Amino acid sequence: MNLKKNFILLFLLSSPLSIIADEIKIDLGVERNTGYTLYQIGGKIETESETGYLHFPLSELKFPVDVLSLNLDFSLPLSEKWTINGKTKTNIQQKSGKTEDSDFGIWYLSGVPGATTNSLDVFSESDTKIKKWYQIDIDINYKISIQPNYSIAFGAGFFYHSLSFEISNLNQWYPSYSQYSTYLTPSTADHYYISGVVGSYDVTYTIPYIELVPEIYLSEGLLIKGKLAFSPFVKAEDLDDHKMRSKKGEGDTKGKAFLISFQGDYSYNNIIFSINADFKSIQTDGKDVQTRYETNNEGSAGYIATTDKKLKSIQFSAGFKIGISFK
Repeated sequence: MNLKKNFILLFLLSSPLSIIADEIKIDLGVERNTGYTLYQIGGKIETESETGYLHFPLSELKFPVDVLSLNLDFSLPLSEKWTINGKTKTNIQQKSGKTEDSDFGIWYLSGVPGATTNSLDVFSESDTKIKKWYQIDIDINYKISIQPNYSIAFGAGFFYHSLSFEISNLNQWYPSYSQYSTYLTPSTADHYYISGVVGSYDVTYTIPYIELVPEIYLSEGLLIKGKLAFSPFVKAEDLDDHKMRSKKGEGDTKGKAFLISFQGDYSYNNIIFSINADFKSIQTDGKDVQTRYETNNEGSAGYIATTDKKLKSIQFSAGFKIGISFK
């Protein structure tokens, strides 16, 4: 029995797992993240009794992303060619600019003479709190050496992004009032304020992707690398809650994404100092199902309509990291 145990121990110590453990890289960093995520609705409108078509977009909500995040990265070589990489990010602040709610062509639909579908008729700004914002990115790639100091890797990965916004302190007005004032009531010229929480928005992006990862060593200890990734199989799920109107809109959309990143590493002994930047562009389209969860002056509780929907998110981040490698 002891001989069998010794044989198993010897096998484990001489296996690639012991080599992998010595080559693990772990980084901890901070990033500034900016950009936005938005959704638009309009186009085809389906109710329980009829189907119609409106202009697009009829309405647009734009949520700001302006937060600091804490990052934890790792790199785990499986062999000389194969490597698994992972990255997680989560927000460490919550305040994030102003949410913008825009409605187009409202006076056109009301029959106001001369009104157009692309006129910005109703607009509001609200304070934004990011209750939850995190990303998980994991990939596996295969490296091909081109020259002693240059290589390129091909791989595939999975990116997951979840955001949760709380909207409060509404300030609404009518930008096109002066243009159509002859046909509108004087009260339409005023700003409309509501204090407190007025709504919330949650969205998740699920993105499997393929990637190209070039690396170049400029000198001893100095590494520059990039990542170009593309996905035609993005899936997004979102939920918008207009608390003032007891109304929810839920979407399930599909589309594409481009993920681009850059990183510069300087290694001193087993300590790694890094600067990095990332850019993400995500676009999806599908349907939005609207329901009213309480009866109010707009109508009874229940199903309202289904409309066309588009989501778009543009985000940029930059920061620094400090890591350690085990060789």
